[in-house]
Amino acid sequence: MTFLGWILASLALLLAPGQAEEKPDAPPYATGEAKHYDQYGARIGQSKESGSTTRHYDQYGNRTGRSTKSGSTTRHYDRYGSSVGKSRTSGDTKYHYDRYGRRTGKSRTSGNTTYHYDNYGRRIGKSRK
Repeated sequence: MTFLGWILASLALLLAPGQAEEKPDAPPYATGEAKHYDQYGARIGQSKESGSTTRHYDQYGNRTGRSTKSGSTTRHYDRYGSSVGKSRTSGDTKYHYDRYGRRTGKSRTSGNTTYHYDNYGRRIGKSRK
């Protein structure tokens, strides 16, 4: 096989559609936890042996959801990948950002949180209502 043939065969293997595979980060007997990856190496799921927690990820690696015995959580992202909210069985949370991408607030059914920044963009405090 020529060098060019080898490169083309390698590219065909990389670009071929594959099945999601399971690659535990640690031996199953150590944690009882498995992480699931797609053919490109991006994490698409995580589960525990006990079945108590399952996490879901989008194609960019953002965690989009979590399911447990007590309920579920769904996370929402904007087109830039910033977390803009999450919906829970117990209530929703919305995040607010300024024009610099800094989180300025969080609204929940239990109350609101406002984040404060100094002139250098460093978060210096928060207040709750």
